Amino acid sequence: KHKDVLVYKNTLFRHNRFMNQWNYMTTTMSNGCIPKGIQDQAKFRVSFEEPSIQNLCQSLFHYAASRSADAIKRHLKFHTETLRQRVYSLDKVLRKKLSQNEHVAVMEEISKQVSKVNEDQAKVHEKKLQRDQDIGKNYVQWQPSHILKRKNRRILPKKKKTRIPSRKMARRSIRRTEETRETMDPTCPPPVINLSSSKVLTEGHFGIFRKGPKFVPTPPKADFSEFREDFGLWKNKLRWAYWHSTKIIEERIEEEMTIKDPELERAEKALIRSNGCQFMAPVNKNHALELFLHKLEVGIKEAKERSGSGDNLTAAERKALNEMKRWKDVIIRPFDKGVGFVVDDLSNYKSRVQSEIMNPATYQVVENPSIAISEIHARISNWSEEYKEDLSQELTDWMIDKNASFGYIYMNYKAHKPEKNYPGRFITSGCGSPTERISMWIEHHMSPLMNLLPYRLKDTTQFLKIIKSYSEEREEKENPPPIILVSWDIEAMYPNIDNDAGLQACRELFDERTFPIPSTDSLIEAIRITLEENIAEFDGLVVKQRSGTAMGPHHACSYADAAVDKIIDQKVMNDSNPMRHFIELWTRFRDDIFGVCIGRKRRYRS
Repeated sequence: KHKDVLVYKNTLFRHNRFMNQWNYMTTTMSNGCIPKGIQDQAKFRVSFEEPSIQNLCQSLFHYAASRSADAIKRHLKFHTETLRQRVYSLDKVLRKKLSQNEHVAVMEEISKQVSKVNEDQAKVHEKKLQRDQDIGKNYVQWQPSHILKRKNRRILPKKKKTRIPSRKMARRSIRRTEETRETMDPTCPPPVINLSSSKVLTEGHFGIFRKGPKFVPTPPKADFSEFREDFGLWKNKLRWAYWHSTKIIEERIEEEMTIKDPELERAEKALIRSNGCQFMAPVNKNHALELFLHKLEVGIKEAKERSGSGDNLTAAERKALNEMKRWKDVIIRPFDKGVGFVVDDLSNYKSRVQSEIMNPATYQVVENPSIAISEIHARISNWSEEYKEDLSQELTDWMIDKNASFGYIYMNYKAHKPEKNYPGRFITSGCGSPTERISMWIEHHMSPLMNLLPYRLKDTTQFLKIIKSYSEEREEKENPPPIILVSWDIEAMYPNIDNDAGLQACRELFDERTFPIPSTDSLIEAIRITLEENIAEFDGLVVKQRSGTAMGPHHACSYADAAVDKIIDQKVMNDSNPMRHFIELWTRFRDDIFGVCIGRKRRYRS
């Protein structure tokens, strides 16, 4: 009995101590203060003498200290609740072991001790509260982001699980789907545009294109022969790897210890001998490896015995897919915008791209491509040697890709412009090119500066926020003037950016950095290399872009945003522009500009 009373007393004391500490922290934090122990941890003084930097660092550490105080407070609350439940359970045990008079006497004695301890702690905490208020109100209230707030979602009842349909039922479902597609609304066009003069698309072809670019056709029955051959080679390599790693020639384990499929073993031996290996790897004494291989063999055998899940294509779609595999004179390209495909003659596609790259004002034919790649490597090497203070040796070695080849040029059709005979958007991919890595380095240093461009749009969410904010400001006005919504499109923005103007815009952007590392000159010279040494290949013809920038390099979007911000945005929104006071809103995403102007349409027609 004495032991149970002592356990109850100690547990109750711990509960009260945690509870008093929690009350103290709650009162301190509600008054905007941080407890001194945590406050001392937040004291920090940076080596910079700039007051703004010191204040910024101190505010960050105050925020961290506030979050630490929140965590400690939650910890105390949790332990208080846990100890409270423990006190209740121990009290029930005492009531069973003690008589009523003994229980009352014990509780009175413990209550007196607890009251005294609480009074002492209250005095101590009162002094701590006064001390914390004298230090200052540095507590930062936590404000959860709107992303973290959980929306009130409607809880729907769970659907009852049904059995997996058999293959026969799956085929019926596909047939019903095919019948439904045949009776679809004819006004809803399929996501495919046929520009080919030699191919006629059937409903089976339309069904393939409707499934989208991420659809994966599944054969009705899997062929395990090639998989079993690969598995046999892989298993033999694992055993030889273990045998060579131990450096010990082990005795072969008895055949009954490893259950094997005789057919699989015969195929495995024949395959390994055909691949130049005279004997199989010895079955070793590593029971974990052998058990793992045995489990895989059993799984392969069970997978072979199971029936397939059924074909996810109809008979007409499977026939159309086999026909499309044999198309040699036709090319299939995705839409430039949206989800869909364009079917065009390969000769027409090549003639379109060649007419673009043979323009001497934009492209120049490279006579000796291998020498051109060597010259680019030499230019990058000279650049890294000139600015070696900004580059480490590892980065310098990484910049030059010895296995680099040419980029490649391709075209996507603008399906949203049928009135212009579906013009193409020409893209030069820099993957594997000599300037790919230096382009990645430029983008690494350039992308954080995009937030300095005031009129650049990041995404749709930012655009919607700007529109909402503008609408709210307009509603607050008493008599808002009439407005019109206007939009512009920059035609062929990437190739039309003048190189000198783009480099000057990038230089001004880099000069706005607080810490100019790496130097602005090294970045500008790196961009100049990517502009002047952009070589790519199409149908065996290697060309070099002479003006503007390509759409494929990693830094192309950032470079274009910086250039257009200086060439267009800053000029339009400058006070020297006589129409500036009529423009209430101006935003731009790449080459698409949206604005709100005051007045009627007739004011802007001239």
